[in-house]
Amino acid sequence: TMARPSPLLGEFPFPPSPAMIYLILAAAWRALPFITLLLLASLQTIPSEVIESGRIDGASSWKIARHITIPLILPTLVVALFSLILGGMNGVGMVFSLTGGGPGTTTHVLSYHLYTLGWTRLRFGQAAALALMIAVVNWLLIGGTMRITRVDERTS
Repeated sequence: TMARPSPLLGEFPFPPSPAMIYLILAAAWRALPFITLLLLASLQTIPSEVIESGRIDGASSWKIARHITIPLILPTLVVALFSLILGGMNGVGMVFSLTGGGPGTTTHVLSYHLYTLGWTRLRFGQAAALALMIAVVNWLLIGGTMRITRVDERTS
């Protein structure tokens, strides 16, 4: 008998294991306070006069959010997004403490693979090569963040 595709995920290349779903939920729960405080601080920097002028001009709440609020907090959103991505890519502690890469290899993520390569299998050369590749990806993500959030200095 063939397994039925999940109505939620369809046939997206493979259904995630329940352990991976719980790991993702735990990581999201761990990151939630930091991201919430970051976004709250960003929202508090928006001048109330800008929002009031949008309301006076007749903008709806949706248009104010889309054209005023989101563009003003976009750099913070990008930093929060890449902080989550880098934390997820480099965080081995959550995987190590909750699942140990298992059951089987269902939660054997790249950072955990780096750990096991270097410290369990003692293949230091392969671990160093993998660490270098992860570092290059991290540098590219950081460079992308810097480029997206760059503030153009304009001369008057």
